[in-house]
Order: sequence, then C-alpha cells, then structure tokens
Amino acid sequence: MDTATSFHRRLRALRASRLLTRPQLAAELNVNVNTIRAWESGRSLPKVPLLLAIARRFGVDVADLIDDDKPMSIS
Repeated sequence: MDTATSFHRRLRALRASRLLTRPQLAAELNVNVNTIRAWESGRSLPKVPLLLAIARRFGVDVADLIDDDKPMSIS
C-alpha cells in the first residue's frame, strides 16, 4: 500500500475517533477544509511541517500516520 493510502485512512480514523470535524481540524492546522478533504481522499499529502503538526495534534508519531507496517491504536 502506498503512503497516500495509509495516510488518508489513518487521518480519517484519528479525526473521527476524536469527534473532530473537518472544519475544526482545518482551523486548528490553519488550512482550508478542502485541503483536509484532499488528504482524506488520498488526492494529496501534507508537506512535512503540516505532517508534524498533525502528528502532534493527535499525539502520534509521524510513522503512525504513514507506515502501514506499523500498527496504530486509536484511542
């Protein structure tokens, strides 16, 4: 599985597990809600600074977001 596929599924799962809407996450990351949609649909990936911000926001490692070989527990 490629990185975009891993990332989009994991981001969507993390956001949903925190009961966070796309507009809320977009506001926290200072991006447009369409950017969140593009990430969650696998159409694009965030640049490294935003990837780091996403990992910090959800309290996970960057590898948790992009590595399908690394199990991720969502709590």
